[in-house]
Amino acid sequence: MAAYDDILWLKNYEGYNSPAQKSIWYCIMMLAKFEEVKVNIDGFDDKNVIKGEKEFYTFMKTLYQDMYANPESYAIPVTEYDNYIKTINLEKVFANSHKNDAKESKLRNNFMKAIQFYQNYFWKLGLAADEICNEKYELVISKSKYDNVLKSLDHPSIKNENGQRLNALADRGIVVKKNGKKYYISCKKVPKMFLGLKVLLTVPKSIYKTENKFKKLNYLRLDYKGYYRPMPEIEDVKLTLKKEHSDILILLLSLFNDFKTRYSLYPMASILPFNKWKVDYWLGNNKRIFGFYASPDFLSFRISFKTPENLIRIIKILEKKERKYFEWFRDNIKEVFHDCPRNKIIMFGNQKKHLCCGSSGGTMEIVNPDKNDVKNIITLIKIINEV
Repeated sequence: MAAYDDILWLKNYEGYNSPAQKSIWYCIMMLAKFEEVKVNIDGFDDKNVIKGEKEFYTFMKTLYQDMYANPESYAIPVTEYDNYIKTINLEKVFANSHKNDAKESKLRNNFMKAIQFYQNYFWKLGLAADEICNEKYELVISKSKYDNVLKSLDHPSIKNENGQRLNALADRGIVVKKNGKKYYISCKKVPKMFLGLKVLLTVPKSIYKTENKFKKLNYLRLDYKGYYRPMPEIEDVKLTLKKEHSDILILLLSLFNDFKTRYSLYPMASILPFNKWKVDYWLGNNKRIFGFYASPDFLSFRISFKTPENLIRIIKILEKKERKYFEWFRDNIKEVFHDCPRNKIIMFGNQKKHLCCGSSGGTMEIVNPDKNDVKNIITLIKIINEV
């Protein structure tokens, strides 16, 4: 993740009480809008399946909401990280995107792992269960498998508080009963919720030839529509953005209405901060034209130049254009300082920049773009396609 993004996220937690609570807010904002799907599950009628979907969605969303309001009750470590970042110079710490502040990283990982405990608990239970949902709407799992699930959640930095986290789930109605060599897990408050979990963890063989690579993301986002489609759609991305970012994205995409384009949307391993929607757009001739990264409080358009030589050719073309446009182009090229063979010095007129060229030949990134940026991007894309 780019250094700028780190600083932006860490600085802008005012109004969320703490970075940990902003992370929980982030999870809430990344949730899909609830839309029921009709799924044929043996032994259950459509009405109960849909009720189960709604109950699991509601259980998880209200879990996040209560976790945000009362992080201590869910053993989310807040204070230590907050106190530490107040003592450091964020710009200095994150000036080099190839290096990390070890203490900051450790403390941040602690509260993120604590949040992920609740997501992973139900995910791993469902995957390991002998039955995700039996006729009594219980999740049934052998003792050995249940013990393995709990062991997998014992991350060294947070495992001492996992008992408190299980108690927090019990307070929300989760009941774990042992009978012989099996555990039966249910919920008193929303008794059909495990039927909703079953839908999220089921991949219809008639639709997917292989395992759906968005299955984990669909689960994390509680995206029931994902049951019947290969990946989320751009509309799903827009719904997670704040309005000004959504409007800018709509404006840019509308300018390609007359072109045959396709997009690739990449799965995320998590819906916590530092994980963003990543989308690339391609012309019909398989030429990538631009991409973007997006999250509930972030949007950036990105253009790669394939090779440093290609970038240099474009620089020479743009030097002949209006100076204001050239400066916009130069200022939005990401500068990266680090010691590796991919780092090159590229001249922009009489100004030099250190770029991490790699396979992309350098990257242009417009963070939180406005309408003028969109206009300039379209001009640049036309130039690039002619080079």
